Order: sequence, then structure tokens, then C-alpha cells
Amino acid sequence: MRRLWRRDGFCGTSEPVLHPLGVVAEAGGVVRLLALADGATRWERNVPAQGAEVTLCRSGDTVLAIWPAVAGAAGGITALAIADGRELWRRPVPALLRGESGGQYVAIAAQRDGGESVTVFEAATGKEMLALDRVAGFRSALVQGVLLAQSTGGTALAAYRVAGGEKLWQLADHWTHLVAGDSRHCYTFGPDGRYYGLATATGRQRWSTRTPLDGQIGVGPTEYCAATDTRVWCVEAATGIERWRVTPPPPVGADPAPPGRRWLPTLADDYVCLTGRGELAVLDAADGSITAQVQFPAKVQPLTYAAGRLAHMADGATWLHALD
Repeated sequence: MRRLWRRDGFCGTSEPVLHPLGVVAEAGGVVRLLALADGATRWERNVPAQGAEVTLCRSGDTVLAIWPAVAGAAGGITALAIADGRELWRRPVPALLRGESGGQYVAIAAQRDGGESVTVFEAATGKEMLALDRVAGFRSALVQGVLLAQSTGGTALAAYRVAGGEKLWQLADHWTHLVAGDSRHCYTFGPDGRYYGLATATGRQRWSTRTPLDGQIGVGPTEYCAATDTRVWCVEAATGIERWRVTPPPPVGADPAPPGRRWLPTLADDYVCLTGRGELAVLDAADGSITAQVQFPAKVQPLTYAAGRLAHMADGATWLHALD
């Protein structure tokens, strides 16, 4: 792993967004595009977050800045063109809870009429595509034109096609927690206490296990990873077969790990990247062996990966690394 550059003063709470044109980062309500080659600022735009924490997510050539409602101020979403920072559209969302992108769409969870709702918009235009009431906004996932949603109270899990709103499938037997999902697989705890891997397109059960795959989650097209203070698991997404289980690496220069340390896994092609309290560790996805470990003076924020590059925030700066 090689450090390519560091830009001081650019450190918010959201993971950066990687794009062929550069790294999009946010701090203090200002969104910036930083050049891949040297981190130089290409453009910057203010978003009206009014002090709220801003989450960035990418949909194609669009970056979405999403912020929740705080202290009486409404939440909202602003879409910017990554090429030049031009504002494409903006929507206030009075009681916004969270947002996420998936392919060409963005899903917004909000409080409405005493419950939670999820609304899906087309990312490039802001056109409303699908709206669902009485769903658990924090237990939904948007993947490649499909919205996975859990009813309030966790009694049903269903999948909807965003274009047209068709319900593809539903499991109504008290499925308790949608853990994660991608375009091929989704993962949930079932009514029997077992952990299930399902096909996203059909809801068909692929496998189940009692292995405690809890903790922080990372999902990729061929594997699923979970990390706690004491273990990191990697299982094959299609079969649920455990590929490996390892003890997280000890902190650089200290052993054992300090209390309260948490690892957040990100799957990056042939690697599993773990961010923790002041650390970044890179594991080989084939066997869990450590290939690199870097210590930082402060907490490492969640990172993002694309095309051999890792971007993250730590120590009051935005960082870009190469995995090679």
C-alpha cells in the first residue's frame, strides 16, 4: 500500500467518494473535488446542511450530499455534477433519517405521519420513482434497481423493483433484521434465530448458518465479511461456507488491543480493508493474512475503494492510497 497524497483541513464525517475525475470530500458543509494526481481542489460548493453531518454517495457521474434534520432544521439532499460541481437538483426532506445510493437511484428514509417511510429518486434528475410507508428506514437497502425493505416492527422482508414499483417477493414470517445486501445476495436473521443468505432477485434461500456473523459488515459480489473486536469472518456469498476466520491485527506498537476498539470492513477486490481507532489494516481476501497496516494519530473514518485506490479521512485530512 502506497500513500499518494494527503490534503490537510479536508476532514468531515462522511466517507469520500471516488470517481475517475477525482476524490469528492466534504467538511463543514463544503463539498470539494480533489484531483486524483495530487489532491488539488478542482471545485467546491456549499450545501445548506446548517451544521448537520453530511453523507456523500455516488451515482454514476453525480454525487449526492445528504443531511438529516437537526435542531429544528429540515434535512435535505443536493445532487451535484462531479465534473464541475454544478447543482442538478435539491430537495428539502423535513424529517430525513438517512440516505443511500444504489446504481442510478437514491433512497431516502424519513419520518412521516408518525412512522418511517422510504422514497426512491432518480439520482440524475430527482424524479420520484417509488414511495413506501410503514417500513423501517434504517433496515432498507437499495441495490441495482431493487429496494429491499423491512416493515416497521420487523415482521416482513420484501423486495420491490424501483421502476414501476412491482413487488418481487416477500417473506412474511417475522424476519427480524435485514443486515446487508448487494445486487446478487442479501443477508438477514430469520425467525428461527439462524442467519440466512438470500438471492436478491427472488428471495430464495441460498444457505443458513448459526455462525455468529455479527459486528460491522462489509459486502462484496463474492464474499461477505463481518468484524468485531476479537474476530474477522469471511464467508462465500453464494454458499455461506466460511472461507476464513482470523483475529484482528493488534495495534501498531501495542498489544493487546485497547478496549472499545471496533473494526469496520470494506471489501476491495482481492483485499479486505479494516478501519479502526486510529488504524488501517489490509488483509488478503483469500486467507485473511495481513498485507499492510498503518497507524494514524486519530480515528480513521469509513473508507471507499475503486480501481485500486483507497480514500478515507483521518487526522484532520483526506488521504488517498494505492493498493499495489
